[in-house]
Amino acid sequence: MRIRLFAATLCFLSVGIAAHADDLFTLTSGTDTITFTLPASPGVTSISDGFFVSPVSVDINGTTSDQAISFYLAGNLGGISIQDPGQISDGGTGLLVDQGDVQLFTGTAAHPTFTPGTFHLTQVSGGPTSAFTEDFTVNIASTVPEPSSLALLGTGVLGLVGAVRRRLV
Repeated sequence: MRIRLFAATLCFLSVGIAAHADDLFTLTSGTDTITFTLPASPGVTSISDGFFVSPVSVDINGTTSDQAISFYLAGNLGGISIQDPGQISDGGTGLLVDQGDVQLFTGTAAHPTFTPGTFHLTQVSGGPTSAFTEDFTVNIASTVPEPSSLALLGTGVLGLVGAVRRRLV
């Protein structure tokens, strides 16, 4: 009975972990690349014109640092801002990109879900990324595991359960 309970718990946990999706953000501008990963529906802090997530490990041209990522509502110019975490209240000194009120999420600022796709944005303020060119391509890709990976995980768990059961008999 204990083995069945253990196996059921292990299967439940493995499926719950595997079904978790993250979104990979890639911002490119010429030869410059900025990447970071966020949950598809992150825990956020709402602000008057959108929300932010902090701290986020951001890779800027191979150098990783913790940053605050702000996403803006379409009615407030849309776009995204990457800032030092202590700079949020005063507008920060980071990258703010925007073009045509692009909103990179659906839902509300309190409960957002990122929109996968490719967006073209323009830098409108300077900061540590001001050396980048003006135009950015933002790609948001979901990293959901494929069904064959889940099947492989499931057969592995079943194999472990069978081996433990045979050893106990």
